[in-house]
Amino acid sequence: MTRALAALIGHSARRSRALLGATAALLVVFQALAALMAASFEQAGSFDQMAAMVPDFLRQAFGASFLALLTFDGIVLLGFFHFAIIAFLVGLAIAVATEPASEVEHRFNDLLLARPLPRWMPVARSAILLAGVALATCGAMCAGTWTGLALFAPEGIDWPSPTLILSLGGLMAALMVCCGGVALAIGSAARRRGVAGASAGLLVFGLFLVDVVARVWEPAILLARLSPFHYFDPIRLAVGQPVTWWHPAVLLLAGAAGFAVALAVYGRRDL
Repeated sequence: MTRALAALIGHSARRSRALLGATAALLVVFQALAALMAASFEQAGSFDQMAAMVPDFLRQAFGASFLALLTFDGIVLLGFFHFAIIAFLVGLAIAVATEPASEVEHRFNDLLLARPLPRWMPVARSAILLAGVALATCGAMCAGTWTGLALFAPEGIDWPSPTLILSLGGLMAALMVCCGGVALAIGSAARRRGVAGASAGLLVFGLFLVDVVARVWEPAILLARLSPFHYFDPIRLAVGQPVTWWHPAVLLLAGAAGFAVALAVYGRRDL
């Protein structure tokens, strides 16, 4: 049974190895370039100038945390809270987690279930692969950050602490597991990967918008607790504010709940 599960994981990993390898390489390069940019700004004394150029309405809208990002540490850690990076990694998690729907669509599940394999195994395969992808990509971001600092950081300047970098990477990985768990539950019930991916993407985007509204409209705060982005606040970490341990715990529990739903749905559906 263990060998069969390992074979399934290896088959899926081989099909996506080019995408995952390219993603990890790009994240390493981006974080290294962020360190280079931060070093360049620090040596040129540009941070004070950038802070002075920020209009008052932006200061009021984003608060003191926005100005705290216009520092050496803030630029070095840019990838951990940049919207484009977050959106791409969430999309990658959704793509990985919707593989059960792809196997139904292309009838690969007929080949799988023709063998004496339990139905939980394809779902467990996708969950393990999702966790591996989250750890690998976020680990690549941490490695790229340390590589960039080692290559480009000016002498005598304090680096972001290893605890901070690992905490940001762990929080990002927890968000990927959460969104991937939701996508896995949807993908285990769908017959087309495109439908599963689009449905999961729209749901995650809608939950993101709920959190955005709640940040500026207090009556929506209770509803925002249903959004994974309510528990994902890397900027607080980046500017030195504490983030409670239960935020990533909630994200991981939500991902585990999605996995449990996927097991129940895939085990009972008509394939």
